Amino acid sequence: MVIVNVKYLVTDGNRDKVLGIAWDTRKVARTMPGNIEYCAYASPDGDNEIFSIEKWESLDHLKDYIETSCCQGFIKKRAPYLVEGSKVTEIYESHAVSI
Repeated sequence: MVIVNVKYLVTDGNRDKVLGIAWDTRKVARTMPGNIEYCAYASPDGDNEIFSIEKWESLDHLKDYIETSCCQGFIKKRAPYLVEGSKVTEIYESHAVSI
């Protein structure tokens, strides 16, 4: 499994707008082959901060999604509201275990 954590800041007063764009994207992303989870959240740490978590069956599934019009459209719609240089993306390969 591949886990993607993304954190970024949006310009003042635009967090709900960007979350709306993310939720519209989520509806499509969740139907993509290999998607396990796709969620975006308002951070409790700041009024302008958003974080998201995606889980994919494989890195190839994630790469395929990134090339879709859904993902590319989200990137373009979100871009005007991002604080420049604030986006941090972390990608992890994970193995599920029961404890």
